[in-house]
Amino acid sequence: MSGSAGHLKNVWEVRDLTFGDLEKIIKKSLNGKLKAVEKLDGQNLMISFNKDPCIPVGPPWDSNYYESMACGPDYTICVARTTSHLKNYGENALIEEGIKDYFKDKESIRDTFYAAIKALDNSDLNKRIFKDGIIWLNLEIIDEHTENIIPYHKRELRLHNFQEVNEDGKVIKIFKNRYLRKFSNISNGYLIKPTNNVKIKKIPFFGPSLLYELNGLKNLFGLTNKNTIRDYIAKCVEMILNFEGISKENIEDFKDRWAYGNKSIHINHLLNKIENKKAKKIVRDYNREIESRIKDDFIAPIENLFLRLGSLVLDNTEEILVSYSKEYATSIIKNKTNDALKKLKENYNNQDFIIKQNRRLEICGGLNAISPIEGIVFEYKNHLLKLTGCFAPVNQIIGKVKYN
Repeated sequence: MSGSAGHLKNVWEVRDLTFGDLEKIIKKSLNGKLKAVEKLDGQNLMISFNKDPCIPVGPPWDSNYYESMACGPDYTICVARTTSHLKNYGENALIEEGIKDYFKDKESIRDTFYAAIKALDNSDLNKRIFKDGIIWLNLEIIDEHTENIIPYHKRELRLHNFQEVNEDGKVIKIFKNRYLRKFSNISNGYLIKPTNNVKIKKIPFFGPSLLYELNGLKNLFGLTNKNTIRDYIAKCVEMILNFEGISKENIEDFKDRWAYGNKSIHINHLLNKIENKKAKKIVRDYNREIESRIKDDFIAPIENLFLRLGSLVLDNTEEILVSYSKEYATSIIKNKTNDALKKLKENYNNQDFIIKQNRRLEICGGLNAISPIEGIVFEYKNHLLKLTGCFAPVNQIIGKVKYN
């Protein structure tokens, strides 16, 4: 799910989650008690329906004039691929011809999107519930003509959720209702129905090791289950700057800025409070690349833990969308990955990329951790979160060859 629907967050990206929250997510995942839907590897889009203006027939003195003004409205399907398409309730959304133009350089994508939109337009969807661009339907196109990594070998439109937007195009509410959960229709050769709920088998054997690792990260800085990922980042910042000889007062300023996002004081003012020129340069350099430092250095141990958890969960997830057997579909993805790696190795310039993605793949368990499912999506404390295991590095490896 991407595009106008927004970025589904990984667990470690929600920095207000506590260590207690992380522990609950691990336990629920391994005990098979996590309520989740399948994250699909298709093409995402959002649609709504707007009333067409009812054009009067004839001049005002014609007897049909006022009758025509009172006629029931037709509806035009509106498509959003970016947040700008959602603004002013779809004022600049794509309609039929706009879709063709938007994807003019991608013939297969264009044809698939166009066919899917015609299917939705001709379906039994109740167009009144969209409230003229206030409510949007977030969905996934699954079509063998535009297959990505997962070999579904199906032609379906899977409905994720409804999203209510404000005038600025910002999503203010995500919901599913009875209508969406029960909807099922066939239109223009597409099966249209909600996204699958998945069943996760119990995986008790790995619980102690993952929880032991999480407790190790927590205990490293004397944190408790009430402390957040931001608190963990703050302790990492404190450790680094202590090592560089920065004063305690200055460290508190930068913890507040880097870990908790408080940028009310200009960075130059904070830097001017550091008397040591060498220390000032080190902190200035840190500030320029702090987000990558946080992701690549500080949060990496938490990320790696949840990558492994994701791989375990996906390998033990049942009732997924692929047509083939799980084993055969997995073999197809493994072959795609191996073929892509062979091609990448032919060019020396790809070595750094290969090392990085292979490392991420090995953290998950290597090629044997591959499953024919992109991930799962679940709700936790009003956040839509995902576990994707090794899909991300596999997608990067295959995509590098496919699109370059």
